[in-house]
Amino acid sequence: PAMLLGGAASSGTSDGEDLAAPAVASPAAAAREPMRARPDRALSLTGLPKSGAIIWGNLSGPTVTVFSDFTCGYCRALSGVLTELNVRVVERPISILGSRALSERVYCAKDPARALRRAYAGDTLEPANCDTSGLDANEKFAAANGIAGTPVIVRSDGAMIEGYRPKDALAAWLKGAR
Repeated sequence: PAMLLGGAASSGTSDGEDLAAPAVASPAAAAREPMRARPDRALSLTGLPKSGAIIWGNLSGPTVTVFSDFTCGYCRALSGVLTELNVRVVERPISILGSRALSERVYCAKDPARALRRAYAGDTLEPANCDTSGLDANEKFAAANGIAGTPVIVRSDGAMIEGYRPKDALAAWLKGAR
């Protein structure tokens, strides 16, 4: 249930404290919640192939990587926030909510960035075929690194946070990149 409400997987800390993002009813409610970044958790993306990414946004802006599911309402809200922040987004679809077929349609589209926006808008996408080994790599990476919810946001220095964040909090966190 926490995963469906925008929370990501629990941290699995040995003392039982759950430092994951709070489960909230809406992105607007998330704006009232404190941001719980996990400074001890970094994620190296070096093992991921370039082929699994959909790159969009300001291509010359600061880079942020997002593990997302196209049926996740928090991922949809986050895409709007990232557009406003004028960043380069490396979006890595993972099928947490059973959305693999939709991920394949977006990933294999002639213009994946446009298809991504259409998927978040709830538009119907035409079936397309291509090599989806990049999506397989995203899902394998997510499983190996304990990513069990979306969105997961990774800064250019590897620092990560799990769950939706409002614009002001996310902008401040992104400025903290080394």
